[in-house]
Amino acid sequence: MANISAAAAKPPQQSMPLLTWASDEHLSLLVFPCFFWFWSLVVAIIEWADVLQQYRLRTSTEEARLNKVSRRDCFFNVVINQIIQILAGLATQTLAGPDDGESAWDAMAQWLGSHAKSSLSLTGINIFEIASKYPGPVQRCEDFFIKTMRSCLVPAFQFYVALFVADTWQYFTHRWCHTNKYIYSRYIRVILRLAIYHGLTLNSGTIHSMHHRLYAPYSFGGQYVHPLESLIMDTIGNLLSVYVSGISVRVGMIFSAYVAFKFVSDHCGYILPFNPVHLVTSNDTSFHDIHHQSWGLKVCG
Repeated sequence: MANISAAAAKPPQQSMPLLTWASDEHLSLLVFPCFFWFWSLVVAIIEWADVLQQYRLRTSTEEARLNKVSRRDCFFNVVINQIIQILAGLATQTLAGPDDGESAWDAMAQWLGSHAKSSLSLTGINIFEIASKYPGPVQRCEDFFIKTMRSCLVPAFQFYVALFVADTWQYFTHRWCHTNKYIYSRYIRVILRLAIYHGLTLNSGTIHSMHHRLYAPYSFGGQYVHPLESLIMDTIGNLLSVYVSGISVRVGMIFSAYVAFKFVSDHCGYILPFNPVHLVTSNDTSFHDIHHQSWGLKVCG
């Protein structure tokens, strides 16, 4: 049996960073907020241009009447939560150091490639004899298989593992927030004053019920939550999904971009004819709108 070629056996060469002034690791921390605000801006432009209104669930008048928090306070709370998440990400990168998860997945791709030919014997094909007669073509096929595993199949599998971990964490922590009276409605006063905007006070009042002050959520209202909830539900969930899946930094950026779009899609208030989120889940704006109504809430007694 031909041995794995040196090109296939070696892990991929370290690529140049996407930006010269920042490492990919640091850049990955900015992907979520950048895409989050980009899609929020897109929704704001649609609202301002007064187009696609036939797909909108709530009018601007209903939004102003139903919501218990202004756009301004919602905006600053989201920015603060995202700053906390970036700082948590920087701390994790510093303390944890380089992640070896990607190397483990790359080793698996190599192992599968080295054993793929052996498994062909189960079909009655004597791959060893063929390899001895035609070492070049067989070796190229093996190299192609390993490279395909490494560049396509493994990253795709990692992406869905990360999605599964993040969604599972979100589901159970969100459910806990609704079934635990302390977490949902215990009064915890948190006053956040910004020196750059004198007099602005964000009072969280409660933990998860703070998020439900939005009855007709703004497009960027997905992250309008208590900072403690943001840390537990979003930051820890994202870290778990990254480290459990062993996802690479750049595939992780794609994952963060998807999560940002999902956040905005769930709270944008529009049900468009086509939503790419439906390729992954049926949970969308209409479901979330019901959840945010007083009659749609499920809380502990």
